[in-house]
Amino acid sequence: MRLILLIIFGLILVSVGASLLGPLIALGIGAALVYHAYKCLVRPNKNAFSIIWWIIVGTAGISMIVGALPGFIFIGAVVATVYFFSKRNSEKEAPVKNAAKPDGSDMFKEYESFEAQWREVSQRG
Repeated sequence: MRLILLIIFGLILVSVGASLLGPLIALGIGAALVYHAYKCLVRPNKNAFSIIWWIIVGTAGISMIVGALPGFIFIGAVVATVYFFSKRNSEKEAPVKNAAKPDGSDMFKEYESFEAQWREVSQRG
């Protein structure tokens, strides 16, 4: 059942990604424009016209990025999904640790490995 739900969720994610292909392309182009405009603006030896030109190009790139907000939401959803499923699949049972008392007495020492013993008993039966 879990595999079927995972497949259905994956198909929904792929269909949403296909519908957001346009905003994702615009997001990439806008990011490239902003990056290139920034790199050209921080270069030394530039005149006033080039500064104004690269500010206009950077503003156009920022506008494209803002217009591609659904692409950001999709990328965030994919990252959250991958993180959730990888975290869920990689969870291992941590060994139970018994905190020692401040006075040094280990009163419950015999119950320290209860979880391991319970797994052994439940696997036998």
